[in-house]
Amino acid sequence: MKLPARSALAEGLSTEYSERDRILDIARAEFIDYGFERTTIANIARRAGISRVTVNRRCGDKDQIILSVVQRELNATFRDLARRCAAFDEPVRRAVEIFVGGWQLAKQNSLVAAVMRHEPQGLQKLMSGDPGFGALDIGREMWASLITGNGCSSRAANAAAELLVRLTASLLLIPATQFDLNTEESARRFAETFMVPIVTSAIDANPETPPNQQTDGAPI
Repeated sequence: MKLPARSALAEGLSTEYSERDRILDIARAEFIDYGFERTTIANIARRAGISRVTVNRRCGDKDQIILSVVQRELNATFRDLARRCAAFDEPVRRAVEIFVGGWQLAKQNSLVAAVMRHEPQGLQKLMSGDPGFGALDIGREMWASLITGNGCSSRAANAAAELLVRLTASLLLIPATQFDLNTEESARRFAETFMVPIVTSAIDANPETPPNQQTDGAPI
């Protein structure tokens, strides 16, 4: 399955946005109650008080509905994390805040909790997805966009984000036994201990200005 392009969430007339969002809200509630596998288009339609045809016309098939709901969760998370790290200039500090905020949001997210309860393998499938379209790829893009700049090149940000997102996903799918991540303070200590070196190493390995373009601060 592929996560839809971000622009796909804004398709249709303004009157359709409201109906589409209402259907997706209902689908999200169904997923929380019953999981992805057990939820059907018929269930969603019945709960929404509309026909299956209307659900399909507004939101697509079941796979598209699942992925649209997940995309909305990711977009909301991105907005929250962007606000959280806006006060920090340093890429390493931003990376720490992204992990701390993202970890707390994931642990508090009803949909994530439901998927882990009903079908944890479903979360793994969503994270991997097709190349370039899985939640991991979109998470990497989001994380990288928030730490790029101030000495952190786009290449460095993407390299660091790739590792940071995979580490976070692993901790979510397979809970840690050697690390306390139950509070914001403990999550921050973990990030400062293990994630700051990843970002620092990525920045050192991928400088913003290639060394062969400058000599003693002067162009060659």
